[in-house]
Amino acid sequence: MRWWLDRLERWQAHEPDFMTLRQVAGITRKEVAALCGVKEATVRQWEAAEKSPPRAIVLLLHLSGGQLGVLDPAWKDWHLRAGQLWAPHLLGRGFTPEHLKVYEYAFKERDQLRRDLDRLTAQRPDEAPENQKSHP
Repeated sequence: MRWWLDRLERWQAHEPDFMTLRQVAGITRKEVAALCGVKEATVRQWEAAEKSPPRAIVLLLHLSGGQLGVLDPAWKDWHLRAGQLWAPHLLGRGFTPEHLKVYEYAFKERDQLRRDLDRLTAQRPDEAPENQKSHP
């Protein structure tokens, strides 16, 4: 369980304030208080930096805001928003679980086509493909 605390400590070097995290997550003070089992006044103190929130709460807000980089640096700048996975290099393009299933299917089809081509090529090793025959 210590692994995510280490990652969170590295992430906190560029940590936005608690209020910003809550707002990005799209939840109210009252909702944070209910989720964390604390009074709304405690949430206000965290936002005013009068008290430090527990690390687990900060992690929860990052995840609630869809920020996957807090889990693993490889996911830095990847986000979950509105049921979609957003890639940093594909601006304006989110992927739903259905999209990812289509990609999985396409890769399986590609792999099957490669196996079929390899099998056909192995059956006729003495014949060159049409595009490789020499022309006089």
